[in-house]
Amino acid sequence: MIKFLDILKESDDNIFIPRRTKEEKDKKLLFRTYRKIRDYIKNGSQGGLDLSGSPIEFLPKNLTEVNGDLRLIECVNLKSLPNNLTVNGRLNLEKCKNITSLPSGLKVKGNLDLRDTNITELPPDLEFGKSLILMRTPIEKLPNNLTVNGRLDLDSSKNITSLPSGLNVKGDLDLRDTNITELPPDLEFGVGLYLLRTPIEKLPDNLTVNGNLDLDSCKNLKSLPSGLKVKYDLDLRGTNITELPPDLEVGDSIYLYRTPLSKNYSPYEIRKMVPNFKGEIYL
Repeated sequence: MIKFLDILKESDDNIFIPRRTKEEKDKKLLFRTYRKIRDYIKNGSQGGLDLSGSPIEFLPKNLTEVNGDLRLIECVNLKSLPNNLTVNGRLNLEKCKNITSLPSGLKVKGNLDLRDTNITELPPDLEFGKSLILMRTPIEKLPNNLTVNGRLDLDSSKNITSLPSGLNVKGDLDLRDTNITELPPDLEFGVGLYLLRTPIEKLPDNLTVNGNLDLDSCKNLKSLPSGLKVKYDLDLRGTNITELPPDLEVGDSIYLYRTPLSKNYSPYEIRKMVPNFKGEIYL
């Protein structure tokens, strides 16, 4: 019996073996994706549904509930989700660049991850149970009286210049590399506050931070408010803070590298500014 490999070895000619084009591969993957969704619905929508990396443009309207996580990471062709979709776990739309809005009636029991999408605003009837991740999005505003039961992450969302009234964040509030200039006086958050490299100019009086307060490279910040309480570290590196309020409370360390304080005062003189502070001071 003549073997195919023997023919290849003995032939002087280059034998062309055609391969499927990207279009053919995407078409086959798209067929498999829709079959996966059809079978998922047919089987009672139990567990999670991972469609990451598929070339799907739309989800079928009869996909009304996912009883676990719905992962759509890098579905770069995806343009929309069906109305009144319920996800009983996390919804991850990371890097879905064609997503510019969310549907009405969307309910997510876990985290809602919208990083690297092109979302500009959130629908007023949106419901989600835990963290809201909006890193590197063109989001321009958040709804008033928004409650986030986990962390709110707006890292590098440059179009955000202010926060809404009534914002309540139970976990960390991450605003680094945004264009926030001030915080609303009724802001509530449960753990850390991260304002690195923002043009923030002032903080509200009597602010309590139940984690770290990171103000690294906030060059427009020249003073701290009265009544400021920080449970762990206070990072003032690269700010233009010239003095510390005498009623300042910090649980762990204060970082003062690259500040007027580090140039003009000794550690002893800084401790006299905050007589009740017992932690470490880094100049």
